Amino acid sequence: MVELMKVKLAVVIFSSMFLTGCASSLIAGLSPKQYQTKWQKQCLISTQDIQLNKGPNVDNSNKNFISSHNSTSMPRFIKPRDILKSGTKFEVTNVYDNYIHGLGGNWHLRVNAEVLNGPYKGLEVEMPGTYMAHPLPFFFTHRTQVIPYTARENLKPDSIIFNPEFLVTCP
Repeated sequence: MVELMKVKLAVVIFSSMFLTGCASSLIAGLSPKQYQTKWQKQCLISTQDIQLNKGPNVDNSNKNFISSHNSTSMPRFIKPRDILKSGTKFEVTNVYDNYIHGLGGNWHLRVNAEVLNGPYKGLEVEMPGTYMAHPLPFFFTHRTQVIPYTARENLKPDSIIFNPEFLVTCP
């Protein structure tokens, strides 16, 4: 009986060590990846007034977020902060991916930009895109997104298309 207990304990300990090692590599594989794209340092200008929102300061949600005034399905943790006037300029600072739960590989591209003019000059904001938690309408899409499941290796960040209803490239 004691011998059986020792064997079971050894199996539990080794299994735990094995699973912990596997889990840590899985978590590392799900970490966001940054991309160098044609959009890096690109200047964009807003074609209409847009909502500046405040979000929580957590890894998967930028502290500042822009959206349309008429956004639908706004996440409850994002709160209105102010209005960015039409003609506000942005510089794309970061294009990266993020993983959302799902067995088939649910990867989404995300875009952050710095405000270049106005009272919020220097503020980094996240733009709503094809990320499932973002409100509609999207400010950008990309041709490689398949909802609900997209594998990371299928993401093509250079295929990002900004919605001209909200953003156009600076003249």
